Amino acid sequence: MKKTKIASFYNLSKQVIIYFKNVSSIYKITILLKKQGLDNYLYNKFKFNFPNTKLTKCNTIINIELNSKGYVNISILGKYTKLIDTYKSVIEALKHVGFKKIKFM
Repeated sequence: MKKTKIASFYNLSKQVIIYFKNVSSIYKITILLKKQGLDNYLYNKFKFNFPNTKLTKCNTIINIELNSKGYVNISILGKYTKLIDTYKSVIEALKHVGFKKIKFM
């Protein structure tokens, strides 16, 4: 459904309609919201005086994720491992560890 149609059903501005799609990385959500103009809308609505957001760090992390080489097998032992989102925060934390080269003692 298009933003214009949804906005007309609920008597809203087209700018306040934000749609999400499944993305492979949580950092892509930030870019998706930026493309839809959410940051500019909020800056104007609440009269924030911020410079234009560039999302350089998000783009860097996405590039690292896309261009990573090699795999590490990690097992997670727990009661609810068959439920996909149960250990989502643990899985995301492990991904973040992989973004940097870390020396373990």
